[in-house]
Amino acid sequence: MKTTICLALLLLCGAATRMAEAQVFLESEPGFAEIGALAEPLDVASLENAALLASGVGLEGLARYKSELGRILDGLSSEAGMAEDPAARAEAALGYLHKTAMRAYREEATTLDGLLDSGYFNCVSSAVLYVIAVRSLGIEAAGVRTSDHAFSTVQVGGRSVDVETTNPFGFDPGGKKQFKDSFGKVTGFAYVAPGGYGDRRAIGARDLAGLILSNRASALERRGRFAEAARLGADYAALCPGPDSSSFQADRINNLVADLEARRDYTGAEAAAQAAARALPKEAKLLALARTASYNRAAALAGSGDWSAAFDASLNLQAVSPGDRAVLSLVSDSLSGLARSYARDGDYEAARRAVAARAARAGREAAAAAASVVGEMELVHAANALAFPAASAAADRILAAGEVSPSRYAQALSAIYGNEAGRLGSGGSWLQGAALAEQGAAKAAKAGAGDGGLLRLSRDLRHNFVAEAHNRFARLYNGRDYAGAKAAIEAALAQGGATLSTELAQDLAAAEAAIKDEARP
Repeated sequence: MKTTICLALLLLCGAATRMAEAQVFLESEPGFAEIGALAEPLDVASLENAALLASGVGLEGLARYKSELGRILDGLSSEAGMAEDPAARAEAALGYLHKTAMRAYREEATTLDGLLDSGYFNCVSSAVLYVIAVRSLGIEAAGVRTSDHAFSTVQVGGRSVDVETTNPFGFDPGGKKQFKDSFGKVTGFAYVAPGGYGDRRAIGARDLAGLILSNRASALERRGRFAEAARLGADYAALCPGPDSSSFQADRINNLVADLEARRDYTGAEAAAQAAARALPKEAKLLALARTASYNRAAALAGSGDWSAAFDASLNLQAVSPGDRAVLSLVSDSLSGLARSYARDGDYEAARRAVAARAARAGREAAAAAASVVGEMELVHAANALAFPAASAAADRILAAGEVSPSRYAQALSAIYGNEAGRLGSGGSWLQGAALAEQGAAKAAKAGAGDGGLLRLSRDLRHNFVAEAHNRFARLYNGRDYAGAKAAIEAALAQGGATLSTELAQDLAAAEAAIKDEARP
């Protein structure tokens, strides 16, 4: 009961109508349940009803076909019913039916009404008619099924005799049958080889009639009419209650759901699977099917970009599949997808609000993953599109919120500080750029991550400053403007150039020496 209630929670409001429609294929046609409740062996009238209903006649058409059956059975009684030997009566019945009712074999001719209308039969319809016929003669008869065939057995003379009902000479196959003329003279023999029925399984007459439903359902599925086949599955389960028919019905429902999903009707597939699981709670594979259909619908919603609906659907599924990793992953992916849809439009705060509103239901890990998506996207945007102060502040804020890792933060700092430091250097502010790069490296180190090349950049920028100062000195020195050369070097050293290079100190010494040389008389 608890499982059924939980499954009900899976339904979205928009699927309620679909659920009501889906319920139809779970309801058997009138008459099946009543016959299914009868004890075996069925009387002839009940067996006739079972076979005709299984053929699709319906209650309103029973009278017509039962009248035709009555005519055949009356004739059979007159011709074969007087024989004292039950085996003789059973064998004569087979010949009589082939002479009067069964015209030719057709593989698809599985229904009793079709046999009565056209004379075409297959192994199932001929076996059903034969069992009805011999039971009307007071002979016990039942069915046998194999993986791809059906035939009959009769109990005569204290033994069970096989009857290949598709052949007029199929009584007790493997034995010779004499042909005699009207004077009793033997004129020839007929021989029907016994089948290799290694997988044979005895079934009751009701189950034999149920094979009509099974064959009809298979034929419908080959034509893609899965909902109708599922309805026949319900008829089969009602007519022949038991594990086999329940499994057969579940397989038809599975095929229906698979077909709906193949046509991308995930809502219809979920509604059908949920309806089946509710109606048949003892069938474990239908519960699994319902969960799978719900997962597939949620995944389809995610695939279409309807992240909010996908999140709700996957969260509902999580309620009945706690701990299922695929479901947990879908919950997380849906929430992250929802966050990404806002962040992609640049509305990072809306993305965070969407995550926060669902965090308690999604769970800590899913919420953290979605928050990381927002942080990552904003961090990339900040590094690539914002001016330096705003970009730096955004990166610090995102790190403080725990939305990105220290290493990812350091990578962003490398871009943010590196770009700004490079811009300053290319504008001639080499030392300012170097200091900024060192500042970024210090922030990365404080976060516990590498500097991303910022210290190397700083050294390069300081080297450029020294090289530029030396070149300026050299121009003045070579032009014999030793005082100007000295002033240029002193100005460079005052900016801090002496901290990284002895070259400027050497330049200063050279300028001072040249000035002294000039001052000598």
